[in-house]
Amino acid sequence: MSFKVSSSWLVALLMAAVAVWAFLPAPVPADDEDEAAVEEGADEPDPAEAAEEAEEAADEVDPLALPEDTSPESLAEFIERVQSTPPDANTQEELIEYVKKANKVILEAADKIIGPKPTRTSTARRSG
Repeated sequence: MSFKVSSSWLVALLMAAVAVWAFLPAPVPADDEDEAAVEEGADEPDPAEAAEEAEEAADEVDPLALPEDTSPESLAEFIERVQSTPPDANTQEELIEYVKKANKVILEAADKIIGPKPTRTSTARRSG
């Protein structure tokens, strides 16, 4: 099974990203609790809450991290999952960063599936 990455594939991926971006929901306004804290004059966040949020962020698994299993089947499933998962972005800048990171990770996975590129010496040895 061989995979060939062409420029038309990358264009299709970019067009899909733009289509997803077009249907992203508008940013959600701040919660009532946040507004109440601002009205009360609470400028400093609670250190305990900040520590909990940091722990939760550390516990979350990066959906764009390459899987440890580097079998071609696993990497192909990973590529399909990244392509089909909608980005978790609230702004255009976040979407751009997500698309850049997703494209980079997809290309890295595809490179692992395909294997190393042949060098001139390796192709010369095979041909003659």
